[in-house]
Amino acid sequence: MGLAQPQVDFCIRTADPELLALLRANAGRSLMDPDNPAMAAILRAHPHRVALTRLGRVEVFQMIGGPDTGGTSPEGPHTHVLSKLLRAGRTHSANAPIPEGWVPCAGYHPESPVSGRLGEDKAFNRAAFYRFQNMLQAWGPQEYLSAKSLCWAALEREREPGSITEPATRIGRAGLRNGLRQWRRLQDDCALLDRWSAAFDASTLPAETDDENPGH
Repeated sequence: MGLAQPQVDFCIRTADPELLALLRANAGRSLMDPDNPAMAAILRAHPHRVALTRLGRVEVFQMIGGPDTGGTSPEGPHTHVLSKLLRAGRTHSANAPIPEGWVPCAGYHPESPVSGRLGEDKAFNRAAFYRFQNMLQAWGPQEYLSAKSLCWAALEREREPGSITEPATRIGRAGLRNGLRQWRRLQDDCALLDRWSAAFDASTLPAETDDENPGH
């Protein structure tokens, strides 16, 4: 599809003669050109999508989320091609702690302790939580780990939020916020924790949200 992404070739596969004729007629034009009819035709035809990287190949056969699916993405595997994100020239979310100069080609998501496979809430699974904590401790970013450890140590000693300084980096602040949320799951609510959340996790500060999440 000519998306100019260094980590993936994003393709479609179709035998639809009308779609093939239109794509060939517009070969070489940017899909992001508002006068190019190719993207609208792809959305109407729902061809298979094929993503090729050096790590492997993913094929998605479901319909593309849009008017034909009630404006929502289908459950299970689906794809997003969002011009706003492509124009930013990023290979990954600014919230992902990828080292400078590295390009991610695939992602691994361990079992969530609070959500099911389709994002539904479930009872807190402590075993799943601690399995990932072991992996995170071995491979996680030090700024994230340090901020969470500092937060938990202060809460263990029943110190007030003013006893620590908010981390200066995005990943450090994420470690602090996640530490507070995890402590609430592990230890339940209390007035002290509410004061910490008010100081460092006020409904997720707008500057720290992931505006690159396309939603579903």
